[in-house]
Amino acid sequence: MRVILDTNILISAFINPHGLSARLLVAWRRQQYELITSSQQLIEFGEIAYHRALRAYIFPEWVSQFVQDLHSLARLLRDPPTGKHSDDPIDDYLLAMADAGNADYIVSDRPSVLNLKLCAITRMVTPQDFAALFGSKYEKK
Repeated sequence: MRVILDTNILISAFINPHGLSARLLVAWRRQQYELITSSQQLIEFGEIAYHRALRAYIFPEWVSQFVQDLHSLARLLRDPPTGKHSDDPIDDYLLAMADAGNADYIVSDRPSVLNLKLCAITRMVTPQDFAALFGSKYEKK
């Protein structure tokens, strides 16, 4: 199963290491799905994670290690071609990643993504819905 986690989900995992988003990353590390990312998403993740407002929650060494893990363990798409795929241009790179990586799911908490429902073969799901695929172990309690 090929999956894209929206950058919001990745950031949430760092802010709350015991939350649902963090448990989804545990499932990835246990090879329960293939994580797809791109150089554009890594740049976006770094910009957000290193933001001054998040310094109390996210340590720079965690970010560095995570980006290294993504480079070595995730499927890294170099620069998937983007185009107009959605009403919100911010979402276009996620949809381009989904197309280029043949993603089965995009996991997001943003209505602009979730309202798309389906893009080619890719289903848009909430973290809760995606966690349900793995059973109660990863569902929010």
